[in-house]
Amino acid sequence: MSRAAIAPALTIPSPRLDGGVSRQPPHLRFPNQVGDGSQNVVFSVVDGMSQRAGTLFGSQFAGSLLTHRYRLHGIYRDQDEQYLVAYCGARDNNPGADDDAEIRVFRTSDWAEATVTISADAQTYLNHLFAGADKIRMLTIKDTTFITNALRPTEAYDNSGTADYTVQAVYDSWDIMASYGPNANTYFQCLAGGSSEFGTAAKTAGYYRHTTTGSTFCRWSGADVAQPEWNDPQGQWKSESGGVGAIVHIKRRALVITGLAWNATTDRLSKVGAFAGYTHEDGDYIALTGGNEVDPPNDPIQHANQVYSPPSAETVGYYEILSKIDDDKVQLADDALGSVDANGIDASSISQVFVISEDFAADIATDNYEVALRCQKSMRSGTARDDILCNWLPNQTGGGKFQIFSPWKGDTYIAEMIDIYAPDTSEYDLSQSGAPFEFSAGTSFASNGTTDPTKAIDERWASQAPPGGDASTINPTTMPIAMTRTSVSPLEFDVDVWAWKARESGTNQTNPPPALIANMRPVADLLALDNRLCLGGDENIAMTAAGDFEQLFLEDPANPTDADPIDFTIGGDRVGLIDFMVSFRRNVSIFTTSGVQLELAIPDTGITPTDISIEQTTTFDTVQDLRPMPLGNLLYFVSETVNDSQLREMYFDDLRASTTAQDVTKHTPRYIPTSVASLATSDTNGFIALVPRLTNEVYTYQTHFDGAEKQQGAVCKWVFPDNYKIHDAVVIESQMFMLIEGDTRMWFEYVPISREVPQTDWSIPVHLDRRYVIASGSYSAGPDETTFTLPQNDGGLTSVVLGPDFGAAEGTVLSLKSQTGTTVVLDGDYSAGEVQIGVDYLAKGELTRPYARDERGLTNLGAAVQISQIVTHHAETSYYELVVTYTHGSSTRTEVFDAGVAATEAYGVKRSFLTGPAELIESIVIQSSKPRPFRISALEFVAEITQGVGG
Repeated sequence: MSRAAIAPALTIPSPRLDGGVSRQPPHLRFPNQVGDGSQNVVFSVVDGMSQRAGTLFGSQFAGSLLTHRYRLHGIYRDQDEQYLVAYCGARDNNPGADDDAEIRVFRTSDWAEATVTISADAQTYLNHLFAGADKIRMLTIKDTTFITNALRPTEAYDNSGTADYTVQAVYDSWDIMASYGPNANTYFQCLAGGSSEFGTAAKTAGYYRHTTTGSTFCRWSGADVAQPEWNDPQGQWKSESGGVGAIVHIKRRALVITGLAWNATTDRLSKVGAFAGYTHEDGDYIALTGGNEVDPPNDPIQHANQVYSPPSAETVGYYEILSKIDDDKVQLADDALGSVDANGIDASSISQVFVISEDFAADIATDNYEVALRCQKSMRSGTARDDILCNWLPNQTGGGKFQIFSPWKGDTYIAEMIDIYAPDTSEYDLSQSGAPFEFSAGTSFASNGTTDPTKAIDERWASQAPPGGDASTINPTTMPIAMTRTSVSPLEFDVDVWAWKARESGTNQTNPPPALIANMRPVADLLALDNRLCLGGDENIAMTAAGDFEQLFLEDPANPTDADPIDFTIGGDRVGLIDFMVSFRRNVSIFTTSGVQLELAIPDTGITPTDISIEQTTTFDTVQDLRPMPLGNLLYFVSETVNDSQLREMYFDDLRASTTAQDVTKHTPRYIPTSVASLATSDTNGFIALVPRLTNEVYTYQTHFDGAEKQQGAVCKWVFPDNYKIHDAVVIESQMFMLIEGDTRMWFEYVPISREVPQTDWSIPVHLDRRYVIASGSYSAGPDETTFTLPQNDGGLTSVVLGPDFGAAEGTVLSLKSQTGTTVVLDGDYSAGEVQIGVDYLAKGELTRPYARDERGLTNLGAAVQISQIVTHHAETSYYELVVTYTHGSSTRTEVFDAGVAATEAYGVKRSFLTGPAELIESIVIQSSKPRPFRISALEFVAEITQGVGG
């Protein structure tokens, strides 16, 4: 085949490089698109392709590295006051003092960290089921940030009487009822209230539900008392000596350790890491079982100023632990194990001892319920525990048995009742054969199940309405909580339960709580809507009264108004639980876990209880726990395939009169990974960031509309240093803030996403990541070097750029001589003024090679393109490289544009005479790794085109 020239020289334009990345074959791309080798550039319909801005260092973050993932929430109060909220869930993989969920707040103007005070109830709410950060969701309305734990079921108390329930037992008083440890969510009645005499707050008579869940308490249940005298408090309870008693010995934690060492000088037992999982409580005793070099004798137990000896069947020695020094050591009493050092000591458990010592002769008990309460009181006296229980459980034949419930439960403690044994001979032995607390005749139950916080006694019981009664009060400890700023100087925030209002009129039939709460469903998401707070969970949505974010009950059910709360259930083809609710085109898009999207229409006159319109719109499988984000009149969300993530753009199609969602990343298959964990958007800049989970990359999407016409949809990738793990990103105004983990520390960085401007008084913007702006350095003539001090330890910085104080040398880039901790050292005297220090990064655009195209823009693959020039049009540009790589044979060719270290060319053209056939070109790249800007507005190829001729 021969070829004939059809034009001696043509210009093949690539106007306005704003199309972003395409993974289509080069001949199918649009001329304004780039290849997937592009990175760290932005695209604009005004400017074309530019190097992205560098990031600035914000603040060090003292986080727990990768014990849990942190999320960010931005608060924009006004132009002068913005905050970043960093939060994580309770760390279930790291038990101990740092188990709690965290909320930390930083002011972005000066990076001051606020003091955040979280109430006990709020902390318990956040910690529930060890909810991860993805399940803790926030909504800021004015000065209040509402926070929901999407795993915490709601409830109404003084209620749950939304349905009939069975009363398990009726007790004479609160104190008697509270001495039991029944199953969770069982119901009881007490005929009289109780005082705080037994370590609980005063309670009233009424109906109660036992709430403690998750695991069972260690307990002992005695045998039925056969002797009539023990059934009658007037009988053998009244001993000749006047007192009766027993010793209750409970192992609260298994602690199998070998090879402990005794230091007779410090009176400490030690072994590396032996006590890492142990939390000391007053009254703890360690059971030593002997060992290689020492065989401890049975040691008396000192308790309440009386000495009791373990029974002969016990072969261990018990020694009181005065304190825990650290994870390696505990403190015992002086010379507890003698005055000589010893090694090889073994231990089997941590125990506590409770003493029953009561005189029923001087004060005769009326019945065995009172006996049990007085034994309970006796066991609590002289200890730090007010939550050990003793109760009387009657049988059907007039007898019964006593039970003892320990304070401990769950698989953390693996607690069990070890023994009940005799007091000294001065008291009647309640553990003897046939006595009420004969240990061997009863049954001991070890704790089991998953761990659950051990609540105080009065917190284990929730007040209820009578069976079938009214649900009138919402339990605030199960509902979304609120964070408010309480002080600016000092900067302080409080996190506490929200003051949800109780019902003031009507009954459970005429004015019930919302179905979301009546059905005890978690609140998955929050939304502000028409001056209402909207709560969504399961298939239910509850909206507060208009203008009253605390009211979920009708004011007057006999006279409903448009301002009343709203309660409704969503529909759809598939059963789906609400994941997120997002305002979109004034309506609300509801995303469910089943992949169904619904839309709640809001009338122009406002939403009312009688005007609810909701319909299914689309069915796309969405990434759960990834909040969709609005951008103007559009809504973006992420779907996943096996190979990649898709960014979908939801909009209302006027032609179809329906809502649809198209994949705007269809031209970049297998480009965005499947691990996208968050979206961040900026309406002002038409910018979306897709943040994969804990990587060093952020994928961007830039869009621009002229009226209803979409003029741009550009995808790219920003790459940060290899050791970065980005926890999350959020946009506030025109800055994207990131929380980053790198090696041994965490910190904030932020990057402008609007059109970049130089630092104040600087001639050009500096393109370095993790930039520090340092006012001046300190010069030392001896070694002839300048030292700059950073605000904190940092490593991996690469370059220093001189500022305007250096005159003609402004913009000069210098390499570091050394860096240690907070100091950066340069050779020479550079103490004259301000510099910027940071990390270099490579920005590049991989251009599409030229093809002959017809008047319709279709590629003519039969035509050969012989390039003679590549013409780049740039603006406000300091430096870039044009690099052409060929498929084989020829070496790489590089052309450089350089306007000077502190200069830019406002507008210019560079002609690069790079001749050769276009089909031999492997890539054409415009790039720079220097901290100086480039902006390429357009590209032209001057070429000859020949068309193949048959022959």
